[in-house]
Amino acid sequence: GYRGLGICLAELKKYDESIDTLKKAVRLSARHPWPLVELCWVYSLSGNLPEAQKILNELIERSKTEFISGLFMSGAAYFSKNYDKAFEFLEIAFNQRDGSLQRIKTWPLCAFIREDPRYQPFLTRMNFPE
Repeated sequence: GYRGLGICLAELKKYDESIDTLKKAVRLSARHPWPLVELCWVYSLSGNLPEAQKILNELIERSKTEFISGLFMSGAAYFSKNYDKAFEFLEIAFNQRDGSLQRIKTWPLCAFIREDPRYQPFLTRMNFPE
């Protein structure tokens, strides 16, 4: 519930409230990557790139010892303004056959990638249905 509320507050541009709400989701989920990436997104929207970068760094470090979705890593990289790294992580997701890639066309946080010219060729390679 906190994740959904945090996203809605971000869409309303109530970034401080969104951040507080998503921090609760992160805490209650024991720092699950999904709410962490959503928090990274709101930090990016609010212009707090150092905090977004901290989340990316945490996910990179954690990915050395646990599975972190390449799509989630891609989002965190993109929200931290590491655009080329975002596509490197997207490539990793593709090679891992990451199950979260099915959300790439619909998950609101994936909107970041849809405007990039590398997106359509990636979908073509995925053999994603139209």
